[in-house]
Amino acid sequence: MEGVCEGNRFLRELQAIYVMWMRHIKRFARTKGRVAGSILQPALFLIAFGIGIGRAMPMNAAASINAGKHGNITAGITYFDFLVCGLIGMSVIFSSVMAGVSIIWDRQFGFLKEVLIAPVSRLSIVFGRTLGAVTTSLIQAVIIYTLALFMGFRSSIFSFAASIPAVLLLSLFATALGIFLSTVIQDVESFQICQTLIIMPIVFLSTAFIPYSTAPVWIKAVLRLNPVSYGVDGIRHLLIGFGELSFAVDVVTIFIASMGMLFLSSLRFSRMEV
Repeated sequence: MEGVCEGNRFLRELQAIYVMWMRHIKRFARTKGRVAGSILQPALFLIAFGIGIGRAMPMNAAASINAGKHGNITAGITYFDFLVCGLIGMSVIFSSVMAGVSIIWDRQFGFLKEVLIAPVSRLSIVFGRTLGAVTTSLIQAVIIYTLALFMGFRSSIFSFAASIPAVLLLSLFATALGIFLSTVIQDVESFQICQTLIIMPIVFLSTAFIPYSTAPVWIKAVLRLNPVSYGVDGIRHLLIGFGELSFAVDVVTIFIASMGMLFLSSLRFSRMEV
């Protein structure tokens, strides 16, 4: 009898994870503006940053990189190639952080209270929401990658497939950060302000847009302290054979940062009062 109860409990937890995941996916699919934005925003960034700035600037970093300052980097990398990987990372982060906004909306409309009194673990709720956010961010990454190919991005489908684990780890970190912020912040307006003050600097003060090899010394210190730098650099290693930091360090750092942030967000969510 005890084994049957344990089995039913396990199935309940799995069902809770699936329901939270599916709800996030359905919410994404039914929000037409968000779906349109997931296509138009990356296209705008690719045109403005990639084609506009990237091809107007042959990348001083590219000159130094291709001169052989970093032997593990493939020669001939353009600034457009460099930026596409950064834009994938940026889009993944912004999409993942939206998981925090959904929690705030659910709390304001009373849905979260109903979820929390259900006979399932709060960890299952967090895990299900995290999986949903990671899934939608992966869709964003696929969209940007596909658009970039039409704009001259040089990469193979096998390289993109290889980069998916790095994309997922970066998304996991950003999702957990968004959930953590949602347990501290009570309203959407404050979350948006916090997103501007925290998420934007995390993205723009990373290797997503700043080549590590040509950055000033103090900027290099900031880049080294930013987990996003390692996630984006890991994506570059796998996607275009480009890497200014050690790939092993990239993987270990973003994995530890993701697990640490997931632990903190789960701990905070489990103690949250609605």
